[in-house]
Order: sequence, then structure tokens, then C-alpha cells
Amino acid sequence: MSEKHLVFYIDNNHFSFNLKYLREVVHDFEIQKMPQQSDFVSGLVNIRGEVLGVYDLNYIIKKVKNNPEKRKSCIAIIEHNSDKFGVLFDNPIGVELLEEKNWTILGEEVTSQYDGIVTCLNQDNKKLIFKVNIDKLIEKKKLIKKAA
Repeated sequence: MSEKHLVFYIDNNHFSFNLKYLREVVHDFEIQKMPQQSDFVSGLVNIRGEVLGVYDLNYIIKKVKNNPEKRKSCIAIIEHNSDKFGVLFDNPIGVELLEEKNWTILGEEVTSQYDGIVTCLNQDNKKLIFKVNIDKLIEKKKLIKKAA
């Protein structure tokens, strides 16, 4: 079985997440910073009157804060069950059809580098693509909210 994934590039690696969670990609935005926000959080964004929290995939993956003013950043609006939020990322590549059979579950030593959010590796289409687990991202988002 194949599923469509949005593929993007961070720090010389390909990453993706399943399109079934993606509502839209926003290219023109202004992020409002929040006082005492976690490094994981970029801030808030207003999308057609709806205010959403935005989480920084650059920080999760590289532990380097994203600066959308200096990059060609996008926000992916994610909707999963009752959760709706934005994910800030750079360098979108496009949509790819990835085979389920080509996903390999990563070990604890690798997933811990990404706070448990990157969980699988796909060796489809002659390149390695890491999978961002949206459920794990939502868990992290909820932990941050409780701590605030």
C-alpha cells in the first residue's frame, strides 16, 4: 500500500509526514512570539481568523531555531482528530507516493535524537526519507501546554 507524503529538506536530509493530516501549506504568514515560549514553539499565527500554535520542525530535528524571516519557510496546517496546529519547516520538495513496505522503524538511539518524533525511515525512490510521526508531535505539543 502506498501513501502520499509531503517531503521537505532539513540539514541535508529528507523528512516527510503523511498528507492525510495536512489541510494546507501557508507561504505568506507572520508569526507572533509568545512570552516565555519553549524553543520548540515558534509562536502563534492567524490563518483567516483562526489563531493556531506553530511548532518548529527545524528545532526538533537540528536543535537550531528556525528564523522564517531569513529563509523560505512554510507552515503546514495539520489537523488530526481534535488537534489543529501549524508546523514550521523549510525547503518543501513536494508530494511523493511512498510504499508502506519500505518503512523501517528506527531504534531508540536514533529516535531520541529527534525527541521521539521521527520514528521511521523509508528507502523508496533511491533516497532516504525520515518520517515525522504526527501522533508523537501532538503528544509533545500537549506536554508543552501542560508545562506552561
